[in-house]
Amino acid sequence: MKQSLNKKDVISLVMSDVADHTEGRFSVDFASDGGGNHIEIRVENHEDAPGILKVFFPKFHGYRVLVLKVPKNYIED
Repeated sequence: MKQSLNKKDVISLVMSDVADHTEGRFSVDFASDGGGNHIEIRVENHEDAPGILKVFFPKFHGYRVLVLKVPKNYIED
C-alpha cells in the first residue's frame, strides 16, 4: 500500500493528536516487526493508552499503530 505522507509528516500529525489525549510524557517513532513497519506510541500515563489507541485504530495513514505502556521516567525530556 502506498503511503500518502512521508514518515516525518506522519510522526508530526500523531504527536499533535496524542498531545490532546494525555498529560503525561510520550514519544512517537516508527518501528518494525514481523508484520512490517508501524507507528509506535509510548506513553507513561497508562490510563491514557486505551483512549489513544481508539483515536488511531485500526490504522493511521496506512500504518498499524501500537501503543506501548512504559514505566515512569522511561521517556527522556
